[in-house]
Amino acid sequence: MNLEDLTQLRTRLAERAHRRSQILQETWSIMRLVRRSAHENANNEQRLAVDTIRSLQTQIRVLSCRIDSLRLEEICDRERERAIWGRL
Repeated sequence: MNLEDLTQLRTRLAERAHRRSQILQETWSIMRLVRRSAHENANNEQRLAVDTIRSLQTQIRVLSCRIDSLRLEEICDRERERAIWGRL
């Protein structure tokens, strides 16, 4: 059972690394959009649309929550792993 639990923890670790990579890719996409929009609006002497800013803020909040969730999972899994190793 302990070996099986450790294997599950390692699988979860790999899954989190993949999700973290996806979050970073989404973050870079948002940053590119902001830069492009700022550049286009600077050339047109216009400000970013309020809707665009709100949309970007919402996306950033979602990504932040996803990162927090990953951190909590990591903490729980580390504690679980320590407990398993402590029983061996």
